[in-house]
Amino acid sequence: MTDKTQNQFRLTKKHFWLFAIILFVAILLILWSQRMIFGRWLITREVNQLHIKARYRLTRLDPTLQQLDRLVIGDPEHPDLTADHVVIHLKPLWHGFAISSVQFDKLRIYGRLDEKGFDFGNLDSLKSYMATSGNASGLPALDVDLKDARLKLKTEYGVIGMAADGSGNLANGFQGNLAVSIPHFASDTCQVENGHFFLKTSVSHGRPYFQGPASAEAIRCQNGEMKLEKLKGSVDASLNKALDSWQGEASISTPEIASSGNAPWQLSGVNGKVTAKGDFQTAKGQMDFSGKEQIDFISGGNWHVASSFDLPFSYFSEPKKGDPLSANMRFSLANARLKTDFSSLTVPDDTPISSLVQQLRQNLTTLAGNISADTEIAVDNKQGHLTATLRKAVLTGVSGQKIQFSGLAQWQEKQQKTWHFGGDFSLKGDGFPNVEIHLAQLGDYGVKGEAKIEPYRNNTASIALAPVSFLYEKQHFLLKTQADISGPIGADGQVKSLIFPVDIEGEKDKIAINRSCFNLRAEKLVMSGVTAQKIVLPLCPIEKSFLRVDNGHLTEGGARLDNPTIAGVINNQPFNLHVKTSSFFLARHYAELSGLQFNQKGDDGDPDTQLSIDHLTANLDGMDGEGDLTGMSGRFSLAPFLFSNGAAHWEWQNKGGEKATDNTDIVLHGAVDIADADQASPRFLPVRSQDLLMQINKDRVHITAGIDRPLDIRTIHLLDTRIEHHFGDSRGHVLFHVNNVSFNKSLQPEQITPLTLGIFADVKGSLSGQGRIDWKRKNVVSTGQFVTNGLDFAAAFGTVSGFKGKVAFSDLLNLKTPPNQLATVDEINAGLAIKSGQIRYQLLPNRVVVVEKGDWPFFDGHLTLDGSVLDFGHTGSHKVVFHVSDMDSAPLVENLQLKNIFVSGRFDGILPIEFSANSGKIEGGRLASRKPGGVVSYVGPVSNAHQGMLGKVAFDVLKGVRYQRLDVLLNGSLDGDFVSSIQFGGVREVETKADRSYLAREIEKVPFHFNVQVKAPFRGLLNAMRSYNNPRSVLNQSELATEGAF
Repeated sequence: MTDKTQNQFRLTKKHFWLFAIILFVAILLILWSQRMIFGRWLITREVNQLHIKARYRLTRLDPTLQQLDRLVIGDPEHPDLTADHVVIHLKPLWHGFAISSVQFDKLRIYGRLDEKGFDFGNLDSLKSYMATSGNASGLPALDVDLKDARLKLKTEYGVIGMAADGSGNLANGFQGNLAVSIPHFASDTCQVENGHFFLKTSVSHGRPYFQGPASAEAIRCQNGEMKLEKLKGSVDASLNKALDSWQGEASISTPEIASSGNAPWQLSGVNGKVTAKGDFQTAKGQMDFSGKEQIDFISGGNWHVASSFDLPFSYFSEPKKGDPLSANMRFSLANARLKTDFSSLTVPDDTPISSLVQQLRQNLTTLAGNISADTEIAVDNKQGHLTATLRKAVLTGVSGQKIQFSGLAQWQEKQQKTWHFGGDFSLKGDGFPNVEIHLAQLGDYGVKGEAKIEPYRNNTASIALAPVSFLYEKQHFLLKTQADISGPIGADGQVKSLIFPVDIEGEKDKIAINRSCFNLRAEKLVMSGVTAQKIVLPLCPIEKSFLRVDNGHLTEGGARLDNPTIAGVINNQPFNLHVKTSSFFLARHYAELSGLQFNQKGDDGDPDTQLSIDHLTANLDGMDGEGDLTGMSGRFSLAPFLFSNGAAHWEWQNKGGEKATDNTDIVLHGAVDIADADQASPRFLPVRSQDLLMQINKDRVHITAGIDRPLDIRTIHLLDTRIEHHFGDSRGHVLFHVNNVSFNKSLQPEQITPLTLGIFADVKGSLSGQGRIDWKRKNVVSTGQFVTNGLDFAAAFGTVSGFKGKVAFSDLLNLKTPPNQLATVDEINAGLAIKSGQIRYQLLPNRVVVVEKGDWPFFDGHLTLDGSVLDFGHTGSHKVVFHVSDMDSAPLVENLQLKNIFVSGRFDGILPIEFSANSGKIEGGRLASRKPGGVVSYVGPVSNAHQGMLGKVAFDVLKGVRYQRLDVLLNGSLDGDFVSSIQFGGVREVETKADRSYLAREIEKVPFHFNVQVKAPFRGLLNAMRSYNNPRSVLNQSELATEGAF
């Protein structure tokens, strides 16, 4: 080659640069023409470096823009991400290109959330890309434009769906909207139905923020026992840059939270806020909720819960042993009402502490009506097990009452020693006694302590308890104290310092009270006018304990009381009550006592009130009871009778009333002997009642009884009585009714009352009437009225027939009447019958009879009885004086049945009779004829034998004698010898047609004077007078000693 040729092909620098440009353009042309292939290779390389499985269609590739269609990342069957269109903008860097922005259309992301955090499958490889992008945040510094983006997040408790749109740099500046839907989310403890969040989302400096409302149709926990409905709230939360921690707060409101478990409750108007932060391992924060409470025993209160917590994230779903957790809660309640009915807190109104219990019930009701509470509880598992600790609890009332616990009460889950506690309870405030209770743990499950309770009192009553010691361990418990009670009993009663020990021991469902002997004491007891002081009753359990309860049922119990004595006063009068032995069996509802002696001193020398019962049994059933008693005897102070040998069946009767004690009687049915209280001078003899009905209550005793008089083997019913005695003022009365008591050979008045002895005997007839005896204090008043339609009886002076009339007694017990008592008498016969008379009289005590006046028609004249006082209380004689006025002798002769004697004329006279219990006599008795005299004529036959001349003359004269004066003098015993003197004065013969002797005819005009004396028994004399039908027989009787003076 020539030098010229070489010069023609030498390349200059100009040629080099031209070639380089042509080559570069050619390469660019080649690369541009092959850009799609190059782009696919580049994306594939990046995807492979990130270990991402992806399928896509590259539809556009520019130097700074790529568009992928139908993007699928992950398993095509279960992709992690899909998108219809993805537009990627690139930016050049000194070492290459980087994605500056991405636009997504219809993005769909699928992931999981568990205790380790979020898992998005192949997408998790993007974390390395984000790290190489120069941003340490979990979100890339990438502009994103989302249109119709959705996320489906699966958890083990349910699916969470999200829908989002927005645009901006994911590391800083993204703005968008996020909707979260939780159709059904269920853990082991709770489930959520139809939960929704509508959140504004943003990213600032790598931290995502979420704000917006939230709601749920229902949240149910504890197998549906607790539920929240129509839940509403709001969320304000954020994640850190690494997306592995979070913080935020949520406000929540719901109209109701309710539990339907064993203890149903309901919270209404719930509002609250939760502030928390954490990662996906733990959650820490505070919560603050309030609302109104409505549970079984509380309603209407405003409650508030504030708590700090540190909980494992899994606690909200499935707590696991060993998960660290802690919570400190403060619960407060204000103006709540305890739905507790204290009406069952009651004792009978008549008991001493009734007013205290009523006061306590009212104060508890007031306290329960408006109550506030404040508690502090800590929960943790720092020791490897769940522990709940209560350190403080305060309950306050509207009036400042405070119930407070300070100390430690701790519960530990699944530990051998579950409970730990110790501390002090206190109660203070108006209307309650101050109470201090110290508690200490005993063993694993036991507690012991002491309660100091200040006396609880009001204006009328008080109760004081000695320090109460108690113990509980392994279902065995003890309680010991002593009660001191003062207060009213009934309407007018009072007890002062009633002291008794309380010693309770129990195990499981068995309780024993007071196993040992104890004394029941009372400083003073006042009830229904009864005042007792210094009472000591020594009680000893009659079985293993004074009281034993098994499974809520009384199985045994009772006490024995030996020789108790109670002394005091009743209505200011001393009394003494003594019982020899008594026993009562509570489980058997049975009691018995023996040797009861009651004695109350009478007022100023009045008789004592006494009651004795040998033996008494009682079968009791609550307020009802019945039993038997024997050997009842005694008296009611001034009541004028004694009772003895009583036996009865008694029962406790409630007749109704506002209170059980208002109209409650002890009723006795039985029999009793009754006698006069004056045993030295009894006014009636012992009688018996076989149908006694006695009713006793706190105010009075009421008795009805039929009274019988026992006579040998028979009894005779005398009267019916009704007795009433009031304990308060010792007043009472007895009413009795006599219904036609008949006197005969079987029954005489002296068999009822000795007051009739010596007054009359051999009584025949019937008596009816009624009487009343009243007593009060020192006074005894007895009245009565009796009537007889005819009594026949014998008296010392003769027999009485047809005694009739009413008698009214002003002092029945002493047989005293007002003056002017009237009786009619059919006949009084002292040897001569006196018929159809009236007697006015008065009875005085001590068997004194005041005869005011007696009046009889007497043989066409009158017989009157002068006033006199007959004292049958003495053994002396008694004197009555009869006056005869204008008596016609003819009917007298006829009454004497003197058939052969005729006497005419009218007489006046006086008959003084003196008598005693055994005899009677007439002294100074005289009958004198009135002028002009009368006629004495013997018209009977005359025997001439042994008469003699003078005798014959005398009998001839007696055949017709007109007298001017005739006197009869009477003296002598009515039951013994009686001397009668008959004197005729101024006598002349009267005409007669009878044959007379010559001598009689001669001397018929000669005056005669007859003086005849007769000595004979009085009633024999009357027989003798009747024998004048044959005068000779009289004259021939030697024992008549007849004298005549002519």
